[in-house]
Amino acid sequence: MIWKAKVQPKIRSFIWRLCKNAIPLKENLARRKLKVDNQCPMCLKDSETSEHCFIYCDRVRVIWFGSRFQWSNPNEANLPMLEWIENRISCLLENPDDAEKNCAYFFNLLWAMWKARNVFCFEGVLTDPISIIKSADIHTNEYLATHTSPLNSDCRDGGSNGNNERWEPPRPGIVKFNVDAALDSVKLRGALSTIARDHAGEVLTGYVKRFPCDSAMIAEARAVREAVQMRCVQPWRLMKQLLNQIARLWKKNLVADFLAKEALKDSLCATWVWNHPVKLLKDKFPSS
Repeated sequence: MIWKAKVQPKIRSFIWRLCKNAIPLKENLARRKLKVDNQCPMCLKDSETSEHCFIYCDRVRVIWFGSRFQWSNPNEANLPMLEWIENRISCLLENPDDAEKNCAYFFNLLWAMWKARNVFCFEGVLTDPISIIKSADIHTNEYLATHTSPLNSDCRDGGSNGNNERWEPPRPGIVKFNVDAALDSVKLRGALSTIARDHAGEVLTGYVKRFPCDSAMIAEARAVREAVQMRCVQPWRLMKQLLNQIARLWKKNLVADFLAKEALKDSLCATWVWNHPVKLLKDKFPSS
């Protein structure tokens, strides 16, 4: 089931290593004779084993309960990690209609927990549980949206189908930009986001920025300008302008919209470009 899951390949690899107890948790490092404090860095209450890190730690228990699964006690039988994952997958497969999505969401949650743990350990930034849950949900929906059905040739060519509200990847060898902006009319500030992805939906680069602003139109114009400037410093040649399609393609721009809103709230993790927000949805970027 792991290798067939509808998640990024790196997440499948992570889940496999988690099942093998082969990720660099502090207890594993200590067992290999490294001189480390094996205490959980998040709660400081117990050794950082895989079971503690992903099941029993107070912070992850909040995440499991707040997730769509609403597990108040995710491991009542006190199973070891491998058996627990197998048990959870078996339970999720009992509902065939939602099995694929639920398994993907389960894996994305584990991955989001691991990323949040690493951000805290190496950067000292604590990610709130709601952001972790939201991240897993967005990544699940976006990956499934781009992989559950074959894209027709029009989508590959960047053509638009009026009834298709998914982000359409470009042809191989083409980079597609998405931009958006958000405005806080009370505090008179705006935020913009720019994200560039390839034909596989992989994030190549991205950028968010906050600035004083009192006009949504000005904020969006700045977002377009930032994307054009970013394109100019990369070895990419402008192929197509899509400025005239901004309005009717908004629903395909949900990722850039999300990034701009999170940037405006100053709640976007600083490492979002490195830990890609998955194979993302989007519309066509208006470049000029």
